[in-house]
Amino acid sequence: MERIVLGGKALLCSMLIILSFVNAHYTYIKEKPRLFMIDNMVSGIAGGIVGAMMAYMRQRPDIAETSAFIMFLFFFFFNVVKEMSGYYTILNPKESTKAVKTEVKYFKYPVIIICLLFLLGMIYMAGSQRVMPTLMFIPELILASGIFTAADVLIARNHGDNLKTSAISSAVLYTVAGLLLQFGGFYKYIYSTSNHS
Repeated sequence: MERIVLGGKALLCSMLIILSFVNAHYTYIKEKPRLFMIDNMVSGIAGGIVGAMMAYMRQRPDIAETSAFIMFLFFFFFNVVKEMSGYYTILNPKESTKAVKTEVKYFKYPVIIICLLFLLGMIYMAGSQRVMPTLMFIPELILASGIFTAADVLIARNHGDNLKTSAISSAVLYTVAGLLLQFGGFYKYIYSTSNHS
């Protein structure tokens, strides 16, 4: 099952990478290169903090540094491909140039379909595994969702997006993702002592 979860994440990233090559949306990167790097760092740092926090909260301080490092790299890279794939362009209605409208026309639905397929896969895994959480999962989920949402709000501000919409959508996204990863058995696999002996 853990291979399916990792494969799903790899598929999601691969699809976004393909879109980034095809779409190559670089307007924001060209106009605001420093903010683009700040966005990547914010996303990566948020991932690193959550990775370390989860390791400690799940009684695995021995892998906290490794978890933080891997999560930092993943979310740093994830933000890069989201930007290049046109993800933020689709979410930002203020960008109304002819080029942007063309991008949205051709890449809005592929991005939506990819995200929906990934979500359906996660729901299937959660339903088939049903790994029940401990009481510590509730504060863990709240903290992780809050950290990722705060990072997304900062990135949204840099893009000129609606902050309230970004906060609500991110909070829902990360809460649902956390629940699916928990019930799907992903966290159990990653933080189980038997897998790191």
